Amino acid sequence: MTSSSRWLSAQTQASSQPASPNLGQPSPASELPGLTVWIALGLGIWALWAMRPVWRWATARRMTQRDLEAQVAERTEALRQSETRNSAILSTIPDMMSLVSRAGIHLDSIKRNPQLDLAPPHVSLIGKSIAEYLPPELAAQKLAAIEQALSTGQMQIYEQAIQRPGRMQHEELRVLPYGADTVLIMIRDVTERKQIELELQQAKEKAEAANRAKTAFLANISHDLRTPLNAILGYGQLMARDAQTEEQRDQIEIVNRNGEYLLQLINDILWLSKIEAGQLMLEPANVDLHALLNSIISIFRIRAQAKGLDFSYSFASAGDSEVPKFIHADRHKLRQIITNLLDNAIKFTPQGRIELRVQSESQSESQSGSQSNLLVIEVEDTGVGIVSEDLEKIFEMFVQSTAGEQLQQGIGLGLAISHRFVQRMGGQMTLRSQLGHGSLFRVELPLQPTSLAQIEPPAVSSLPRAGQSRRMLVVDDTDTNLKLMTHWLKSAGFEVQQAQSGQVAIEQAMQFRPDLIWMDLRMPGMDGYEAMRQIKQAVRQVNPAALHQSASPESVSPESASPEAASPEAASLGEDPDGDWQPHWQPYWQPKIIALTAAAFEEARQEILAAGFDDFVAKPCSESIVLAKIAQHLDLNDCYTASRPTRDPASRPAQSLGQGLDRMPADWIAQLNHAARSANEPMIFELLEALPADCHDLKATVKQLVHEFKLSDLIRLTQPASP
Repeated sequence: MTSSSRWLSAQTQASSQPASPNLGQPSPASELPGLTVWIALGLGIWALWAMRPVWRWATARRMTQRDLEAQVAERTEALRQSETRNSAILSTIPDMMSLVSRAGIHLDSIKRNPQLDLAPPHVSLIGKSIAEYLPPELAAQKLAAIEQALSTGQMQIYEQAIQRPGRMQHEELRVLPYGADTVLIMIRDVTERKQIELELQQAKEKAEAANRAKTAFLANISHDLRTPLNAILGYGQLMARDAQTEEQRDQIEIVNRNGEYLLQLINDILWLSKIEAGQLMLEPANVDLHALLNSIISIFRIRAQAKGLDFSYSFASAGDSEVPKFIHADRHKLRQIITNLLDNAIKFTPQGRIELRVQSESQSESQSGSQSNLLVIEVEDTGVGIVSEDLEKIFEMFVQSTAGEQLQQGIGLGLAISHRFVQRMGGQMTLRSQLGHGSLFRVELPLQPTSLAQIEPPAVSSLPRAGQSRRMLVVDDTDTNLKLMTHWLKSAGFEVQQAQSGQVAIEQAMQFRPDLIWMDLRMPGMDGYEAMRQIKQAVRQVNPAALHQSASPESVSPESASPEAASPEAASLGEDPDGDWQPHWQPYWQPKIIALTAAAFEEARQEILAAGFDDFVAKPCSESIVLAKIAQHLDLNDCYTASRPTRDPASRPAQSLGQGLDRMPADWIAQLNHAARSANEPMIFELLEALPADCHDLKATVKQLVHEFKLSDLIRLTQPASP
């Protein structure tokens, strides 16, 4: 017997004797009621742990029956509380939970919802197979999910649809691996969620249908508004050109100016509709930023001076980043953003100054750590300012500041549209303002520099040459627009035919063989798109493929290309009387087809060109734009001399233009020269609109030159002097 065993035996024998008070032991068992149990007294054992002896002591105490009962009661209460807590947790879970074997046998199950999984209600599933109560396809699907979960060790999630009386019930199942051959399956009723998803989808489809209807409505409204406006502005230009007195010219100028304002208002409303429908598209291109800014500055500097305001601008840089000359951006939207900000600054600044600052700033990308550049545009004024209550809503649609309401100018769309443009271009617009102390608008846009070689050269837009007889076919169902376009073309010396429907246009084209066809897109019956396609198909039949391979348009002389150069049979069939095809008798005819559209947005151009048109002109258009398009597509270099009523040479001599130009800034004259060279009539009139009131003679002279198509005189007189 070991020493430890002998010691334990001795202590056990001594347990029946009263303990020595010196040892501090409890009283003998006879002194306490109940059973006395001695567990150990000063028990020590030797143990080997990491090859060294460790002396461990275990304390001992005497436990009575009362102690055991107290512990049992305590443990029982703790177990009851745990069960209560677990039951409360489980009662809040709407799922059905089952422990299922690989073979699909339920080992344990908790089913709170008796309608789940087609299992029999109020019947224990333990020991039952899922194939006993599920249809074969659902049972096979669940067994496959069990096998997949066990083989991959990953949770499997899928849904099943169960047909209940009067309704379809959707359930989501989650299959989790739980051991080597068992899984825990949780099933939840997701019918309500599916119903919500269905309602959301239906609401989305209704919203999309409403947006499509709204888009179609706005397209119709655009056509119905812009088409008559085309006639109003077009005939207004004719009347201004033929006006005999100064009073008549002033009155017609008022009509034209208000017509242009109405057109801008229509465009703003249409922009708003596209923004709300989430259809705002960008048209990025390579842009000469400095030229764009100079053209804007030349206009607003004169407007500011006319109001007695100081106007300054700067192209600054922050650090080593300079403002690049050429960038890749949406030119039209960028121009509208800057124009709207400067227009508001002049409008709400009765006195003081306006400053335009353009700079490039570097920005650190927080995620990549790289550097990117921003184009920063700031417009600061010393105007009336904006009250603090209006700052939060100033970029909302149809919201005007207090000052705007007092001035009764605009309808609160300019800033809102500009703000949406900036956001769509990936930037942000901020405002700092204080009532009575002016405002500072700041625009930050991602900067994408480009090179000079990537800038597209401006299209040549000179007017046609006199003496050339070219044929034009005008197709438009609106009588006023048809007459207006015909008047413009005949006055320029063209031979013109008309058609008021797509079908008639096809017949006229094959008989008249025009050099250029002006095609309205929206017509009853056959629209312009279909008419264009059928005309081009007929042209391909007239011009056989063999001729395209053997002869180019340049190799065919005008004499051989005329309809009179061959008989009607040869012109249409390409055959001689013996039935043999004779390509050298076949005239080559390839008319240009330009769409006339009331679509207000630039992206319409891509759709029209993709459809097969050679170009498009948006209504309302001007005579200069029409003739410029003709010059561009028919390669006519010189100006037509249209027949005009003879005026008194002393009324508005072109020579007087030089006297008025002496007062104008050099950059303004350069912009006018550029607009004249490009036959850009809207830009010319925009430059004239910025002139102060005392420049009336200069405005009238330039308008006379434009209306009489003497752009060559305007170009010559605004040409900068050679060094």
